[in-house]
Amino acid sequence: MCALILLPLAARADEVWKQKWIGPADDVEHLHIDNRLGSVAVRGWDRNEVQITATKRAASGEVLGRLRVHVTKYDDGRMVVDTRVKLEAGELILPLGSSRVDLTVDAPRGVGLGARTWAGDLEAAGMRGGASLETDAGRIDASDITGAIVAKGRRSNQRITLIRGDVDVDDLEGDVVLQQITGDRVVAHLLRGTIRADRIFARTVSLQAMIGKVEYVLGEGEVVELWARARGGKVVVGGRPQGGEVFRGMIGTMNKANPDSRVKLVSYGGDVLVSLVNARF
Repeated sequence: MCALILLPLAARADEVWKQKWIGPADDVEHLHIDNRLGSVAVRGWDRNEVQITATKRAASGEVLGRLRVHVTKYDDGRMVVDTRVKLEAGELILPLGSSRVDLTVDAPRGVGLGARTWAGDLEAAGMRGGASLETDAGRIDASDITGAIVAKGRRSNQRITLIRGDVDVDDLEGDVVLQQITGDRVVAHLLRGTIRADRIFARTVSLQAMIGKVEYVLGEGEVVELWARARGGKVVVGGRPQGGEVFRGMIGTMNKANPDSRVKLVSYGGDVLVSLVNARF
């Protein structure tokens, strides 16, 4: 195991301080980032090294000097990056008012990714080893990723696009956008807000909003076996409101003997809308 701490060399009050670190990634299999002090942006690249850029902001130079970034590399293939605040009692992982640390990380595409923030935004793009993303009150944006995606939020908006793998999304409040996903399974659970899914090519799709709306747009040439339910709202399929709160049937843009996927859409306090131009059902 080896560890590195990024410290400011000098700083003035109300000044933004930035530092960059580059290290080899020959034996890094999993990258885990825990930043409770700001945002995280991870970009996959083709170089066999990890580059970390930390941007620190604070109301004074004294506070700026207390913001730390730790990089620890373990013998089991893990690289862990976290941010801390140096206090009298030691270094703690916790949010610190108006002070913040934003991290931009470039890493080999094939490593597995795990990242967490508190109120900062969380972005990941170009990875090929899947990703597990979690935030309390930030925004999640995942795009162009191969492998399974797990995205969890509490008061966040999520945008998951161009994914080649299974997707599992869970959030308490916010809007969720799912676009151009190819995998076996796509699942999204939302307590309050809107789920919008567009061009989802998966064998099983399950989208549920407890208090909110579910929108589903079929891809061109796609045929699905649809089960939709709206308790407290209405089900609209192909622009036509359905008579009851439940719709069952085949829907698509061409005639096929077997559906491409099975889709379950549920809202307990809003509408369920399914659409595509020239759809058949």
